[in-house]
Amino acid sequence: MAERRYWMMLPASRSAADTVGAARWAEEHGLEGVFSIQFNSSPWVPLGAAAGPTTNLRLATGIALGFTRSPLETALSAMDVDHLSDGRFTLGLGTSVRWWHEDLYGVEYDHPVARMEEAVTLIKAVLSGRGRDLGRFDGRFYQVDFSRLAHKPPLRAN
Repeated sequence: MAERRYWMMLPASRSAADTVGAARWAEEHGLEGVFSIQFNSSPWVPLGAAAGPTTNLRLATGIALGFTRSPLETALSAMDVDHLSDGRFTLGLGTSVRWWHEDLYGVEYDHPVARMEEAVTLIKAVLSGRGRDLGRFDGRFYQVDFSRLAHKPPLRAN
């Protein structure tokens, strides 16, 4: 039988002390990781707080919305958490539901599968360190020019 690995969700919109305490508890009790969801809060901030006081605990978004920010912002946020955690971060993206995007975030939800595919292509290019090589990208949903993109290289190959 395979070894079971458990994860815990970090509570959203809590104090730094509460978030750090939850992450430390998870690591001390042998959990594999903690995740933060984009549900009435940012998924990135709790993970940044959890990165510092832990050394082995894996961190993940579970789930960050794929269309509420640009693919570059998503990639750079993911890379920031990965650097803060010395390479222990995993990016989880999702589409959620139409009304969240359109009513709460004011962004289009047209063709969510195709939009997500295009966003993931751009995110992967940045996370792999190949964003600048991609140069100009004129897709169906995103038009970007990464030819002048300069950022710290990723910690690990994707």
